[in-house]
Amino acid sequence: MKKSQVDAVVGEFVIGFAPGGIILRPNPRFESQNFDVISNELWQAIDRIEFNLPDIVIFQSAVRRLFLVELSSGNGPITKLRKSQLSKLFGKIILKKHYISVFWNREDLRVNFYKLSYNTSAWLVDSPDHLIVLS
Repeated sequence: MKKSQVDAVVGEFVIGFAPGGIILRPNPRFESQNFDVISNELWQAIDRIEFNLPDIVIFQSAVRRLFLVELSSGNGPITKLRKSQLSKLFGKIILKKHYISVFWNREDLRVNFYKLSYNTSAWLVDSPDHLIVLS
């Protein structure tokens, strides 16, 4: 049975690239886990009315970092427009932000590569030890 992209992010991405991160799934398609752990202040700073939330948000409190994750099987990769929307959505939050697009494999990435925004990263489910940085 093929694992979902959500399971891969939760089970592998967080361990390798966001150790100790609290996983949030604010998108209504997913159940919200650990949502209450994040301070109300953090979520009040998000202007949720204007844009959709990303598929997954990972909060790494020890280093004050926020990973905004979009799944190729969900909202799709982080394009220039989507990055702008997410930047505005999370703009009031004073944390270092990382924009991550998740793909199944190199073929999935290849098909969508032209859509990706600069200054984002791509992570492949079938190559969990590598993060591709688009700078």
